[in-house]
Amino acid sequence: MKATSVALVAVALARELGILGVLGAFSVAHFAGTAYLWSWLPRRSPAEGATPFADRRRLARFALPVLFSTLLGQVVLRQSETLFLGYYFPPEVAGYYGAAYGLAQRAIEFVPLALWPLALASLAAVWIGDTARLERQLERYWKLLITLALPLAVFGLVCFDRIFVWIFGDAMADGAPICRWLALVFLVSSLAQPLSMSCYVLERTGTLLRVLIASATCNIALDLLLIPRLGAIGALLAVAATFVFHASCLACVARRLVPGLRFPFGHFARVAAACSPLIIAIPLRSALGYSWVMLPAAGLLGVATLIAFRRARVFGAEEATWLGRLPLSTKWRSRLLALLCPDAP
Repeated sequence: MKATSVALVAVALARELGILGVLGAFSVAHFAGTAYLWSWLPRRSPAEGATPFADRRRLARFALPVLFSTLLGQVVLRQSETLFLGYYFPPEVAGYYGAAYGLAQRAIEFVPLALWPLALASLAAVWIGDTARLERQLERYWKLLITLALPLAVFGLVCFDRIFVWIFGDAMADGAPICRWLALVFLVSSLAQPLSMSCYVLERTGTLLRVLIASATCNIALDLLLIPRLGAIGALLAVAATFVFHASCLACVARRLVPGLRFPFGHFARVAAACSPLIIAIPLRSALGYSWVMLPAAGLLGVATLIAFRRARVFGAEEATWLGRLPLSTKWRSRLLALLCPDAP
């Protein structure tokens, strides 16, 4: 399918068909791939002979809402605000907002999005109708996301404005404070992943679609209300309010689907305490300004944060067991456990 996409896009570019031609090329390739997979799926179960293969209808019930959820996700989770900023304000405003949004999103959501397919596959594999087991696995996934995303978000709150100016220059400096606060906004969306994942595992994609419809409606309404009055700050507030609304709706749905699911507030508090050395960077960055000395200083703060993780006992006995299963040599595994897990045997 990827090869077909590349070939069709090359043809569209060669014929100068523009943006619509490129989008059409991608659409044709994806629909062709979907049709091929659908025809390959057997109509009858090979194990039961004449019994109708119900998984084909089941797959359609699962996949069709996902199709529309993906489209709505482009409104809720992508910078749709740039369209309104470009309409109401000069293009420079939309430009620096889009750059700030993209940098913060890539930095905070890179690891959670990389883990998403692995986590979803593992949760689907362990789900055998045992709700308690699903609760435990979702809580473990939540702890992993907190451990990875919260330090990045705190670092972003402290330093993303400086990094933004280093990358894009002084001409885009108006987007620096927006990039900084978007780090916390994307922390909310990252920590909402286990909630939406419960809908996928339990095959309630239709429910997830309804949540996304409500979130997209909320997002567009807030954009129209705030952006003409407040500009880029209004776009930031609209995104933050939409993400909080989306996470709240998912929490209500997940509580009904998985009644025993609880957010690990204790683990969140320990990780937040372990991130306290990063607060030192606030007066430090004021003293150093935009100097490149900030880079080694950030490295030292990272080491201090690792030590704080150990002091705060973020990694307990259960986490030590997980780390002990990493495919590392015995020597490096022992060093890692000694660094992060004071209670490790």
